[in-house]
Amino acid sequence: VQSHAQVGVGAQRPAAQMGGMGASSVLGAVALAAATWNARRRAPKPPHQRGCIAMAARGGDLSFETLVSDLETVMKTKNCGALIIRLAWHDAGVFSNGALKGGCPNAAMRFTDGGEGSFGANAGLPDVAVGLLKPITDKYVPALISNADLWQFAANVAIRVMGGPSIKTRFGRKDAASSAE
Repeated sequence: VQSHAQVGVGAQRPAAQMGGMGASSVLGAVALAAATWNARRRAPKPPHQRGCIAMAARGGDLSFETLVSDLETVMKTKNCGALIIRLAWHDAGVFSNGALKGGCPNAAMRFTDGGEGSFGANAGLPDVAVGLLKPITDKYVPALISNADLWQFAANVAIRVMGGPSIKTRFGRKDAASSAE
């Protein structure tokens, strides 16, 4: 049986070896898989600044660097990295009722009147996780980044802050306009 040190990050383990993994190992593997998937998405990079009027109205420097700094501060002071990774994972996941329609990371969970925001599997995410990101959302969305990109990017920042690898994020996700999307 190989140890974690022998397998290494990103290596695949035979199914027979997965049985002895604890919940935290499984959650870590799921988070790493989601982050890796996000890193492979193809979309344009965000501009470092967009919308000078919006930037002035929101009170400050809306740059990619300040976004990263603000996210790092939230992850460290609120100790919420795992919850933000869960938010990104559930936003990227797809539920199908058999019609095989829909599903994409579009931040629809922020609407609690129905849809993803009301699913039992997402309990706590629309209120707690989205609430933790609210000051950052208020400052940067939509002037610099979409909610959907923010959630995925915040998860990648959380992974790095918690000692994981730095994961390249691709941007360009569109926000849902309602819970129906």
